[in-house]
Amino acid sequence: MADFAEEISRSLETEPGEEQEEIRRRIPPLFLLFLGAAVLGAALIGYALLKIAPDVTEVVNSRYCLTCHAELAQDFKKETVHLPFSAKRCISCHTEHGLKLVETVTVIERVFGKKVNRKNSQLQIPEGEVRTSDKAPRPPKVSKLTMKEKKLCGGSCHKDLVKLENKKTYVMPPFKKKQCLSCHQAHASNQAFLLNSPTKSLCLSCHPEISKYFLRANQHPPFKAGDCTSCHRGHASNAKPLLRRNPKVLCMGCHPSVATLMDLPVKMEPFEKGNCPLCHDPHGSPYKKLLKKPAPELCYSCHLKIAKLQKKPVQMPPFRQGLCLGCHRPHASENKKLLVAPLEKNEICYLCHEDVKGNYKTIGHNKVVNNASAYQPEAGIGSCLNCHDPHGSDYEGLIQKEVIALCLTCHGPRRYFAHPIGFEWQDPWRGGYLRCTSCHNPMGTGITRLKIRDLDGLCLRCHEADDPSFIYSDRGAWHYQVPGAR
Repeated sequence: MADFAEEISRSLETEPGEEQEEIRRRIPPLFLLFLGAAVLGAALIGYALLKIAPDVTEVVNSRYCLTCHAELAQDFKKETVHLPFSAKRCISCHTEHGLKLVETVTVIERVFGKKVNRKNSQLQIPEGEVRTSDKAPRPPKVSKLTMKEKKLCGGSCHKDLVKLENKKTYVMPPFKKKQCLSCHQAHASNQAFLLNSPTKSLCLSCHPEISKYFLRANQHPPFKAGDCTSCHRGHASNAKPLLRRNPKVLCMGCHPSVATLMDLPVKMEPFEKGNCPLCHDPHGSPYKKLLKKPAPELCYSCHLKIAKLQKKPVQMPPFRQGLCLGCHRPHASENKKLLVAPLEKNEICYLCHEDVKGNYKTIGHNKVVNNASAYQPEAGIGSCLNCHDPHGSDYEGLIQKEVIALCLTCHGPRRYFAHPIGFEWQDPWRGGYLRCTSCHNPMGTGITRLKIRDLDGLCLRCHEADDPSFIYSDRGAWHYQVPGAR
């Protein structure tokens, strides 16, 4: 009892505040001890997690490709850059190498998602440093195209070009085989359309036979400038050989003065059909106007019958000199036969033979048609071509037949004359045998009956004036038989 009473007495003597203060003095050491134990436990758990959990990894994406392909950086400065390349979307065309960025993290980074330290255990390239492909560490995998070239270009981005293969008649072989890189760069180029080289050298790499035209004296301006694509398409076309349009439209686009000739009524057949390359070389030629052959050889290649007339003993001077364009236009004309002047009323002939124009217009020959002429019905009434060949003939004066036979074409069937004619009689004034033109000029003289001289002056040209015996004869009218006639 004494002890219990003593205890009560001590409790009554102690102030309440002192006891609480005593408790507070004991708490901090205990808290620190507990906190230390918790941190140690968390560290142990984190250590275990670091050992057990895998490292955080991130696959290398396009923006890091230049770390190992530093030589490609200069391509961004070129004039034409492929869009995916300029956007650094390398893996849109290429597969990943398999390189990974490996990150080591602390427990706190694990818990709170923070990333403090990063290292690349495979590349081993210090941060901020780049290397070229030949000096960079070798990756475990080789990058490849995401799909074959044939499908990659056309199937993903250039679907419009793929459709050309089925829509167009003519397709360039590399395009048909989808060998895009035979003409184009994959990343960048200093040429338009990412071409491997300037158009001229690029085209000649497959068409070396065309290079010979650069040695020709006359060259088509676009060809001379190496601008092949001004006339040809690069992939496919409906016009051969890969022309942008058919020649009729394509050529007229640069030659509007020639295009207006299409409105004329008479056109050369190749010109009308737009077959310009039949006469002109589209690249180069040793001849003016890019002709494939010199005139008249070019003309004769189509006009074979006319070419044979070169062998005739008598030829019209312009024809003999090969001056076809002296009488004809090369593309189109308002006149028949592509003549530079009308065939009607002999206007084309009078360009050179104006001296006969006055007399000829007044005579009967200017009012007749020789239906036997090879040039009817084109020649027309009174045409010079009723009697003459415009190119070559076997007879003097370019006449179509032997002169007596020609006259008798219209002046027959009478074959009896008051004056002898034929091969057995000589013409003492003009030489040769006596013929109709010994006394008559078929183009007119201003004298009746087309006589060369008037009255006795015609006869006295051959006969002596003091010898009237020529007036008499022991025979009647002379008979002339046209050679070959019955």
